[in-house]
Amino acid sequence: RLETLRVGDRHARGVVVPYSGLRTGVLLVATACLALAMVGFVVFADAFADDPGESPWPVRLIGVVGVVFFGVGGFLVARRGWGRRWLVLLTPSAVVVAVGRARTVVPWEVIERVRATEVTTYARGVRISEPLVGIDVSDPRAIQTGPLERLLMPLNRRLAADITLPVRTLDIDPPLLHAALCYYHQHPQARAELVTQEGLARVQHGQFASTPPARQ
Repeated sequence: RLETLRVGDRHARGVVVPYSGLRTGVLLVATACLALAMVGFVVFADAFADDPGESPWPVRLIGVVGVVFFGVGGFLVARRGWGRRWLVLLTPSAVVVAVGRARTVVPWEVIERVRATEVTTYARGVRISEPLVGIDVSDPRAIQTGPLERLLMPLNRRLAADITLPVRTLDIDPPLLHAALCYYHQHPQARAELVTQEGLARVQHGQFASTPPARQ
């Protein structure tokens, strides 16, 4: 849909790519269960030792790290609205990522590349992958974002990309978001249509192979 969103002291209008509150809620419940499981690692570390005389502290340390990671992550998700007001807004001037009241504004001009990526972790030999859409930028200082997001940006760059968009909880087919970002990044002359029904129709129907409109 087309929507106008408040960004700082101004309003930005464009095509909204929404997230699903239900899917984010399910993910939050799963995250809470993982946090509780990590608490079990801390409390019952002795039970996970292979030998009776083995130190429980390595298992306990894993549990503490897991509690912090999943506990803090789940808290931030819950605090920012369970995904109900999570969205990506494509405007003629920038890509706006809204997570609750938090806003990250990425000007098109500083985007170097849009790519599909993932973060992969291993838990007791099990491979866990989180698919993402990654945005690499030429100048992170040109991005308008919150203090926490800016603090985590160097870590994001090492793990995946400067800006990462989770796709599991999107309310549309994830490749559609990737294709839309790639199209408008590569065709600056087409970005003006993002405030019109023509731009909305292009994103809705995935019409990214057609020739972009000529610059007026």
